[in-house]
Amino acid sequence: MVRQYQELKSQHPGTLLFFRLGDFYELFFDDAVIGARELQITLTARHKEKGDPIPMCGVPHHAAANYIAKLVRKGYRVAVCEQTEDASKTKKLVRREVVRIVTPGTPIDPQLLEPRESTFLAAVCARGESVGAAFLDISTGEFRATQASGSESWKRIAADIESYAPRELLFPGSLAPLMRAGLDTSPHTEPLPLASSVAEEQDSGKGKVLVSAGKSPPPRPPPQPRRSRRRRRGARCCRSGRTSR
Repeated sequence: MVRQYQELKSQHPGTLLFFRLGDFYELFFDDAVIGARELQITLTARHKEKGDPIPMCGVPHHAAANYIAKLVRKGYRVAVCEQTEDASKTKKLVRREVVRIVTPGTPIDPQLLEPRESTFLAAVCARGESVGAAFLDISTGEFRATQASGSESWKRIAADIESYAPRELLFPGSLAPLMRAGLDTSPHTEPLPLASSVAEEQDSGKGKVLVSAGKSPPPRPPPQPRRSRRRRRGARCCRSGRTSR
């Protein structure tokens, strides 16, 4: 079972793996330490009698949505692993698969949504001196896109990002252009499942902003400019936060 857990975990780095065991979701190793601390639940250990204890903690499956919501609001990415066959019909190890990954920018469950507050997922791409940004609130379907060109393009895009205050930002390559343009953030990095990618997270008022940056295929031409009529809000990105682990 531990080997199965490790294989699934290796396929989803940068997440906290909720591993289904009967009526509970269990977390192991470093995930257990983080989960116990952030959720304020008991940290115990498996295989104590073998002299090689494995840290673990767990939550009831019927209450998992609330615990996942707490972690996502703190900026963590959660991979949910379910048993995909009936344990009573097999004598072998039950097959398990990750069925969904929940991130700050992709909330669907009601427990993950903040009332009267947008939850934007943003993406930025650049080609030459042109920079485009797209913003999607997956819970409402609201979509906005903007484009800027010329020497001030990165400053304009950075201002748009701070205005929309996305919970999650997808960005190919280095964040240096946005940082130089004055994006108010101090990122902390950690590898994501994508090749040669990093995740960067910052404090953002009530929760965290998760910024994903890594290599990507050559971007398509940016969308046509669409200026938002939304009143500019104060930036929610600030000091360095915890990694999304």
